[in-house]
Amino acid sequence: MKISYVYQLDANRSSIQSGRPNSILRGLRSNGVDVHEVFPLEHRFEAARWAHKLLRRSIGRNYLFDRHPALIRDFARQIEAQLRKESGDVIFSPSTLPLADLRTDLPITFCADACFGAMLNYYDAYSRLSAAQIHFGEEAEARALKHAALAVYPSKWAAQAAISHYGISPDRVAVIPFGANFGGDNQETDVTRWIGDRDTRKLRLLFVGREWERKGGDIVAEAARRLIASGLDVQLDIVGIKVPQRWRNHTFIREHGLLSYSNPAGLAQMRKLFSEATFLFVPSRAEAFGMVYCEANAFGLPAIATATGGITEIIRDGVNGYGLPMEAEAEDYARIILTAVENQDRYRELALSSYREFKQRLNWDVYCERYLSLLREKVLPAPVSKPAPAVESQRPLRIAYVSIQSADDINAWSGLNHNIANCLRQQGAQIEVVGPLANGPRIFWSKVRAVCHHMLTGKRELWTRNPGLMRYYAKEAARRLEKLDYDLIFSPGTEPITYLPANIDKPVAFWTDAPFGAMLNYYPWYTGLGDHCTREGMASDTEALQRATLGIYSSDWAVRMAVEKHGASPARLGVVPFGSNLKSQVEENEVDALVSQRLQQPWRILFVGVDWERKGADTVLAAVAELNRRGHPAEMIVVGCQPPARVLPLPDFVKVEGFIDKRSEEGRQKMADLYRSTLLFFMPSIAEAFGVVFCEANAHAVPCLATATGGIPTIIQNGVNGHLLPVGSPMAFYVREILRMAEPETYRRLAHETLRAYRERLNWEASGKRLMELLRKANDRHAQTTTGDAAAAEALPASHA
Repeated sequence: MKISYVYQLDANRSSIQSGRPNSILRGLRSNGVDVHEVFPLEHRFEAARWAHKLLRRSIGRNYLFDRHPALIRDFARQIEAQLRKESGDVIFSPSTLPLADLRTDLPITFCADACFGAMLNYYDAYSRLSAAQIHFGEEAEARALKHAALAVYPSKWAAQAAISHYGISPDRVAVIPFGANFGGDNQETDVTRWIGDRDTRKLRLLFVGREWERKGGDIVAEAARRLIASGLDVQLDIVGIKVPQRWRNHTFIREHGLLSYSNPAGLAQMRKLFSEATFLFVPSRAEAFGMVYCEANAFGLPAIATATGGITEIIRDGVNGYGLPMEAEAEDYARIILTAVENQDRYRELALSSYREFKQRLNWDVYCERYLSLLREKVLPAPVSKPAPAVESQRPLRIAYVSIQSADDINAWSGLNHNIANCLRQQGAQIEVVGPLANGPRIFWSKVRAVCHHMLTGKRELWTRNPGLMRYYAKEAARRLEKLDYDLIFSPGTEPITYLPANIDKPVAFWTDAPFGAMLNYYPWYTGLGDHCTREGMASDTEALQRATLGIYSSDWAVRMAVEKHGASPARLGVVPFGSNLKSQVEENEVDALVSQRLQQPWRILFVGVDWERKGADTVLAAVAELNRRGHPAEMIVVGCQPPARVLPLPDFVKVEGFIDKRSEEGRQKMADLYRSTLLFFMPSIAEAFGVVFCEANAHAVPCLATATGGIPTIIQNGVNGHLLPVGSPMAFYVREILRMAEPETYRRLAHETLRAYRERLNWEASGKRLMELLRKANDRHAQTTTGDAAAAEALPASHA
């Protein structure tokens, strides 16, 4: 195998980028790879870049010196010139900067600690950028990801950011933690001796970093001061930065300045500090990865840090250190350190476990072996040359994605709008977003009309169904569509496409949870509507179903309602369930272990919902109380809402987590942890058009107990991934089902089947595949209709998934 190693700097220098490019280069060669060096590249346009930097600085803006359009283009031209002389089988780069504008037939792979979108406003250097540089940075990163056959990130945090922010297919993304840039040659006998020599009665805390504020220097110093106040003998060693004046007179602090690994004396001093320290203590406020934690592991040195960014991929609580939440204060860190050292034997086990983590997964040999394995599995078997032109029917489908709200807004429609757009991209569709269409003044007056109508008549009015507003959406969409070249119009809802002009001769499709007729007098806010609002809502969705070539709903119930309430043709309807908005963090081979943990009492019963009443929380509360009364200790975990006053004070078995923001990595991880520890997900909704939260439970092998209403039966199949009872079933019936499901063998089978249901049909990739099949059929059917072949068109009904 021959790899063209592309980099803008000199990867042979161990001082570049904390040594990561050099470590990978050496690791590839030690694995027998023939490396073709395409580095360093010339850094031109320096005067222009300095001018931009000084100009931005004069107005209080930051400027990323290497993200200059002309420089990025020039990097690509330099690489192309070298590849014409010599090239390998594949390209690798430890950076996306040289790849954005690179034109080559070779498969491209790269590694990076995080994508541009994840770093934006996360690191200080990536804040206060100009709009122009943000736009260029986003576009360049998107191009690099689009061209890449494989993108390797060191953490799930970074990988998920690239997938969600840029819509890259998860199949082209891998997670491999980086390794330690020094300490890799430590002998196990030496590490064991260093650990044995440490005296936990004399704490030596090691802080390594170039940025005092970002690395949490004040927290470290204050925690050390508190530990001394508790009676411990503490020494704090500071490496890499000058200590601020406010801490200069504290005798427990020793400054060592900047110690370079490339300098023999500096390296020797670093080895001494790491081998003698009790903890590496770096509670970073922002950290894309943090190889210093890997280096600590190489010395059997547990790390104390924050659970942010890529750190969570390195530090596992109680295994090789502790990661505290961002809001933790110095007192919290001091407490966790005291707990960790109160028993010398337990500390030594933690230290030995840290070294095992280094040997097993946090070293560069493992990194390069896993990268090369992925290269052979995912990249090299594919043809290196350009594929033959695709036949017309299989070329990428060009979709005009008409959306009231931004398709990039993860908050819109509980994240569904964003995920639908991404799943289409991941299936190879070329998406042109026509939106957002929202207009502030028009929305304002639609709301005013709804409020006035309610005040005058006592009847509700749905401002979102205001015909004038919907006609505005259609008119604005039609205006923008005139400028696009596309095959098919698609919308994540009916409102913006209902009144599209008849002269738009393109197939129209939508995907939503339910038609108006299904929601009428089903959801609380669709109850008590005025007569004219009911007529307008029914008429608009009937119009949308007649206008659309294909109507897709997330459940069989919604399709049935579209036929019964709106007279829709079944041949023009399809069913595609939505996917889970949380990625699975459960592997098939760990389900049995999770089952054993979950069956230990008290059983944890999870309820997630913002609407206590509609989601049936009273039933859950009563059922869990009954379980406890019968001698089956159980807890009710409440997420998403605060219990109403009428149920207060809450019993001790109720644990209220409140609202957890799944837009943040911390929130997603917290939810994943809750699911992993949960016996059952129990949400007996009175009304539920679909319920993505059931898919999230399936993603973590958590069987569900719910009501057979709305779209839920499309997700939950009785006896397969949970159980359903009719709405209004007595509480005792649910208790009986819980006890049946908690029988060990039954529960083990349910847990495995639940995870299988997620992997086969309740994830966005599976939904995207089914969606694209239906859209292609709709496009073909429309083509047959417009060419006059009505018989052929009728032979291509939209099949149900």
